[in-house]
Amino acid sequence: MPVWGRLRQHSELFSCLKANVVASTYCSSWIFPAFDESDPVRSMAKAYLELFIVRSDTYKEGYIKTMLSKFGIDGIIYHDAKTCPYNSNSRYGMHQRLEKETGIPHLVISGDLNDMRCVSDEQTKTNVEAFIEQLEEGK
Repeated sequence: MPVWGRLRQHSELFSCLKANVVASTYCSSWIFPAFDESDPVRSMAKAYLELFIVRSDTYKEGYIKTMLSKFGIDGIIYHDAKTCPYNSNSRYGMHQRLEKETGIPHLVISGDLNDMRCVSDEQTKTNVEAFIEQLEEGK
């Protein structure tokens, strides 16, 4: 999930490192492909049950594995957002299980999507730079 107050700064950081964010589970949290306007109440209930953030870790891990393959992803960055833990995907060991199963390294950055008091710009920058360097060395 993005750190909304740092979108430009993070975009410029990734650009300088010649790295791209190619997929996100966050967008899947707010789309409703199951919504049917001809049956709004029933389909809305179905749509809410299919949101990424309410799914089991087993489902989430399968989805992320599919995205790893589909996009040829070299590494995963998780944002441990203090005020939105359900979208963090770095709780309860999922990030460690996925790295063990896929061999794709991960980085967890701490912060928040809205409360910039929880964000350390220097720590994020240092961690992302080191992670991208690690990925480059592994190629």
